[in-house]
Amino acid sequence: MADLTLFGLLNTGMLGVYTHKLAMNVVAHNVANVDTPGFSRQRPVIQPTPPVPITSLTQPSIPLQFGTGSMVKTIERVRDEFLDVQYRQVNNRFNYWESVMDNLHFIEQLLGEPGESGIRKFFDALFSGFDDVISDPTNAAAKRGFVSKVEEFLSVFKDLYSRLQQLRDDIDQEIATRAEEINTILKRIADLNSKIRTSSILGVSPNDLLDERDLLLDQLSDLVNISYRVQSDGQILLNIGDKAVLNGSSYMELKVYREPGAYGVNILMVGNSELYLSDGKLKALLYMRDEKIPELMNRFDELSVYLADTFNMVHRESFDSSGNTTGIDLFSGINETTETDNWRLFRIAGNNRLLNGPVRYINGFMGLTNDPSSHIISLKSVRGNLVFLDENFTDTNTSSIAIETGQSLQDILNLINDDSKGWYSWIRAGYEDYDPTKYRFYLYSPTSFRDRLVLDTSSGELLSALGLPSKTQEVLTITSYDFEEALRNLQSSPSFYISIRNLDAGTEDSTTISLSGTFDDFVAQLSSLPFFKAVGVDSDGDGNYDLVHLVPFYRDKNGDISTDINGLEVNDPDGLFSLLKAQSQSLQILDTFSVDTLENVFDLHSASFLETDYGTTPPVFPGTGTLEFTLEDLVNGINENIAVDMSLVKDLNDLAAQINSQLAASGLDSSITAWTDGSRYLRLVTLEPVDYSWTNIAFDVTSDPSGIFNNAQQIRISPSNEAVTLYSNMGLTYNGSTRETVRKQGFELRINSTPVYIDPVLDNLSAMAEKVNNSGTGILADVSPHGKFFLRAGRSSNLDLTNFFFEAPSEVLQLLGFTQDDGDNIWSVSALEKLLDPTWDRTEFLDKLKYADTLTISDKPGITLNLEVSDSIRVTAASLGVDLGIARDTNGDWIIDSISPRGESNTDAVVEYLNLRFKKYLGDGDESMAEFFGAIVAEIGIEGQTAQSMKLNAEAMKKQVDTERERVKGVSLDEEMGNMIKYQHAFNAAARVISAVDEMIGRIIDRLGVVGR
Repeated sequence: MADLTLFGLLNTGMLGVYTHKLAMNVVAHNVANVDTPGFSRQRPVIQPTPPVPITSLTQPSIPLQFGTGSMVKTIERVRDEFLDVQYRQVNNRFNYWESVMDNLHFIEQLLGEPGESGIRKFFDALFSGFDDVISDPTNAAAKRGFVSKVEEFLSVFKDLYSRLQQLRDDIDQEIATRAEEINTILKRIADLNSKIRTSSILGVSPNDLLDERDLLLDQLSDLVNISYRVQSDGQILLNIGDKAVLNGSSYMELKVYREPGAYGVNILMVGNSELYLSDGKLKALLYMRDEKIPELMNRFDELSVYLADTFNMVHRESFDSSGNTTGIDLFSGINETTETDNWRLFRIAGNNRLLNGPVRYINGFMGLTNDPSSHIISLKSVRGNLVFLDENFTDTNTSSIAIETGQSLQDILNLINDDSKGWYSWIRAGYEDYDPTKYRFYLYSPTSFRDRLVLDTSSGELLSALGLPSKTQEVLTITSYDFEEALRNLQSSPSFYISIRNLDAGTEDSTTISLSGTFDDFVAQLSSLPFFKAVGVDSDGDGNYDLVHLVPFYRDKNGDISTDINGLEVNDPDGLFSLLKAQSQSLQILDTFSVDTLENVFDLHSASFLETDYGTTPPVFPGTGTLEFTLEDLVNGINENIAVDMSLVKDLNDLAAQINSQLAASGLDSSITAWTDGSRYLRLVTLEPVDYSWTNIAFDVTSDPSGIFNNAQQIRISPSNEAVTLYSNMGLTYNGSTRETVRKQGFELRINSTPVYIDPVLDNLSAMAEKVNNSGTGILADVSPHGKFFLRAGRSSNLDLTNFFFEAPSEVLQLLGFTQDDGDNIWSVSALEKLLDPTWDRTEFLDKLKYADTLTISDKPGITLNLEVSDSIRVTAASLGVDLGIARDTNGDWIIDSISPRGESNTDAVVEYLNLRFKKYLGDGDESMAEFFGAIVAEIGIEGQTAQSMKLNAEAMKKQVDTERERVKGVSLDEEMGNMIKYQHAFNAAARVISAVDEMIGRIIDRLGVVGR
């Protein structure tokens, strides 16, 4: 426009009309899309058209800038990109926790807890099924009822497992479906990117396309965590998780790769790499599929394996009520063959059952100083007696010691270690260090405490004062007062017939007792009473008995000494015991039955040798025949036959000299030597090359016409100072044995890099297992009722022992039965032997453990689905093991040699089953089977509650951000109506300008130039 004209003014009005008409179109578009998802309100950007410099009549020299009207420069979206980013991040979190919460709630419903139909009800019923069995172990119906409850639990348990497995499969399928959904979104975004780029090149604002793309990004943030960057041409670069998936109009689809095998799952791939997500619904599905549900399934498998293996551990060692040994499993289906590589080494157990061996070492006071005379005995009463009973016991005076308050431990040592006493052959006292600064007082037996008894006549005060373990012993007691009163009331001295029946062995014996003479005479008569030992007690120290205890002491049907008074039936037809007012009384005896320290199990004596004790009568040799025996040095592999011409033997000195001559000729003289004192003892003494131990010698007599070795027995010396003195008295040197070192210093088990210190003086097999369990290594140790030592893998190792290092002294591994006994009983604690090593291949594991009892399980999930009651028990429920029987070690090595049933009414195996419920086997030793389902329910409940709280928190944040985002981008009808009115008024005003200009033009055309017409 060259000048300011009416037509220029008309143009300005027309631009105003067009501008506000367009603005009203934008308002109408906003109103029309008020309910369109993802729509962002639009706003016209109105700006003036470029001004025109024009000179006017009033400003002829300086041009004025005249406006030319208005125009809509662009139509912009009203949107805050920061709020979009915030929304999508919060939306990720919300959808993640919502999905987790929903799935956990579903699992809670599967468990049915708490409730009458929950899994715990069936598990508890399994153990309550033992109630009827305990009440009547011979009742086949009760056993069938128990088996039915086990099968019912397994059915429910496996159904729950299957439902978890199905949930995992459903989630896996949903993951594949969601991947396709993401691919559809990516394809659409790529297409929009292309259109947006074209619009941008053309200078057009693709607002609706951008809204659609933002809506797709919102939908994508429901599923996965995303990040993106907008390029200058309007396109975006998009990342999902850790992978770039879209660049402009090019994108990479999410591929679903199915793992091979029955338990394979769908893996999300981008290109050739696995996609890793950190948020969104898809991440929640992956978490449930790959972590939470497998964790629950693995824990169910863990319960199944431990339930089966622990019950089987007890059941294999039990008898049914008919006395038939089972040797069979209660559960089956968990084993996996080692012929394939699809196995885990769940459990190994030693093949030696270590129980009921000879007790030789019993601890008294511990933690003492090195001076036994400094420890003074304090008694409530003035004095008491310890009586030493064996089958040869006849007289209390020669078989007891009196201890008074104020005496020291040294005095006690001197009293017990009197080699002139009969008890010295089977009981002695020791005092030695078991720690660099700690000493102990203890009793030990050169042979064994088996079939022997130490009675405390002061009701246990003496044993307690010495720190020795005790147990209650029921006796019959008669006082001298009642005896004398009965004697005064009698007119004559009648004889009383008494018969006693041994109920266990089914034998009976009798005697006749005269009521006459002194009370001491009466006590002497009672020594003839069958199945009892009469122990006289001098309470006041006047040299006369004040009372007598009748102690039951007899052999049961198995040939073992029993002291159970209820196993005897006394028939006293003449009323002697009533007349004498015999009373039942509880005394205390030395507890030699529950002592099972490793010092006993591993027989950790200092030295041992073969001894024949001829007592006070030296042997007489006939001077004819040949003494022949074989000796084998098991350590050095020397085996020789020794032959002594008895015509050259006049006495023990000659015999020892002849044996030593033969030993020297055979090369065994460095390992063994013969020694005698010339009158009482003949000993074959072990020396340092065989570690001073007769257990390293194999000895077999082939000809002994003089009976020289008829009464020979292995003698063990425990205290190291006694061994030094004894060897010195024999003219020999004792330098210490490896067993002595182990006894004093202990030994280590090493699991991975964690040492587990074992003190054989204090620890037994159960304590050793507990120390392993408390080490926190993930290996769990256990001991069967018959003393088999078990090692099982815990949850943290995926139930697989091949993930561990395990080392121990080779002697420990051999004695427990993990490895083959090499015949060498020399201990080595500095060099440990590997039992497990994760660097071994499977063949090495199987070779190393070929002598052990192993259990391998599948390395795949689903063990629970294979768990069954074994066919033997399912078909014949009466075969259920209920009786652990009586285990016997007949040769003194603590390894059980025979087991016999106790009887049809015995249910100690059932007690063991019930105890299994509360042992902390699960969760690396932190959880018992009784706690298992409660812990599962609690954990899922807590996690579900956490998910719900996190969901509500994310939902609140999402709502807050979305509200703010909608405030910015959303269409407000009130605001739009206001804009419409504003734009309408402007439109009307612009139209009025046009009308005014039209009138002005009309006036000029129609009325100007008519002057004078």
